[in-house]
Amino acid sequence: MDHQPESCEPMLRESIKHFLAAYRSGSSDFSAFQSIFFRLIQTMPDPPLEMIWFYSAVTFHGAKATPDRDIPPNRTLVMAKDLFQQLISCNDSRNGLKRVALLAPVVFLLYEVVKDSSDNELCLRWEAEDLLHKMVSYVQMSCRDEFQSGNESDVPVACFEDLVRVWTIDRVEESCVVEENLKVFFPVWSGRTWDWFDGRYGIGRLAGIVLCEMFLLRLCLKIRLGDVRDELQKDLQNCAIQTIKTFQNSYFLDMLLKMLLQPTLPITNILSSEDGVSLMRVLYDVLLLVDCSFLNSGRWIQLLDNQSRNLALTWSLVADTAVQLARNSGDHNRALSYANSFCKSQLSRQLIKWLSSEVGVEEKCGSPIGNPGDIIRWISILEGKGLRGFDKSISKLLPKEAALKLGNAIFDEEMVDPSHGTDPATMINIEKSIDGSRKRKEGMGGAGEPRIKLVKYNLHDNVRYTKTFSSGVEIGSSVFDDDMEVTVGG
Repeated sequence: MDHQPESCEPMLRESIKHFLAAYRSGSSDFSAFQSIFFRLIQTMPDPPLEMIWFYSAVTFHGAKATPDRDIPPNRTLVMAKDLFQQLISCNDSRNGLKRVALLAPVVFLLYEVVKDSSDNELCLRWEAEDLLHKMVSYVQMSCRDEFQSGNESDVPVACFEDLVRVWTIDRVEESCVVEENLKVFFPVWSGRTWDWFDGRYGIGRLAGIVLCEMFLLRLCLKIRLGDVRDELQKDLQNCAIQTIKTFQNSYFLDMLLKMLLQPTLPITNILSSEDGVSLMRVLYDVLLLVDCSFLNSGRWIQLLDNQSRNLALTWSLVADTAVQLARNSGDHNRALSYANSFCKSQLSRQLIKWLSSEVGVEEKCGSPIGNPGDIIRWISILEGKGLRGFDKSISKLLPKEAALKLGNAIFDEEMVDPSHGTDPATMINIEKSIDGSRKRKEGMGGAGEPRIKLVKYNLHDNVRYTKTFSSGVEIGSSVFDDDMEVTVGG
């Protein structure tokens, strides 16, 4: 627990057990817990997140006038403000991720305020937005000089599921399973989101969730407070860009991208389905069209670890989803803009560079990438041949039938060794052995695995054509014309 003596964890577990039993027996006096943990926190130079959470939870439950969960929204907002100040005063850590993760209970209460407030309580929503703005400013100050990206920052949170139960005890039944309990405490996250966690509850991932919840709530409040629809979209875009640039955290970006892989945003309780669709399109535009500088900055693209590769693949999946949705809705200009923006991004080029290195193909600067579906299908085929380098939670999102039919090109002739002497208009096979690469790279298949075949074909014609290998793999040309002029309206 934040490098504190191991003796703290057994004490915390026992205290949680006694608190839950006392609450369920009808007790509302938790002053003994408050007194003990307040003294403990005061004696620690950097008290663990778990200790602060438990202390603030018992203080919160003790301050309620009634054990009933039905607290008016205005009262909940007051308690959220008090809780924010308490959490800040209890924590003097230099760890920015910990400071952010501590705010999870405040976001939990704010969500309740937004969900339960009526359209006539505009002043209450303005107060909630003001508190969110203060929290975003606090995050900015906490992480100003800190860029956390590696897994080494993701310190495990002890007693995590039990601590969540302490916070939600007045909202769930005793028999409530862990997954349902987590959905209550983190209401904007679905069960599928928790599957991605795979039981790993670390401070870094927790901070990513908190940042995403703050981000979503801020945008939802903008929508519910907005009057002029024409100005609202621009306001949402500006707010989204500002918030993303403020956070600039890899855990946050990973959570945000995974959220956009779901059919709908997990905000059905606070936004209409129409507003949810509009917000999703705003997020696609922000990430793919309006301002991608934060994704192309050096500190993102220089990261070559497993987390950055997963981030790049997830972003490719989101870009492909955005292209398909725009195309299906008939907005072909926007689909082309998404694809072109993806082609120009440094993050996608970094992914291509890593993949080319893994399979032993030369990748030259300036080579066309194709649309995001190209990379996704290519990775899917390579993984089927033994490539390893992505988390299973991401790999399982890749298309399963990609090896049967490819839609677009991956490499052009400049990415192939000229010594092959291949005619640019002719489809060729480049065979690379994973066995040979295994000696140089980690995560590749062993000596007995099949060799990878990379395919290459001409992209110069915009006329659709099809050629078939003896293996039966069918390949078609790209559907995008790079010479087309693209304009995207609001």
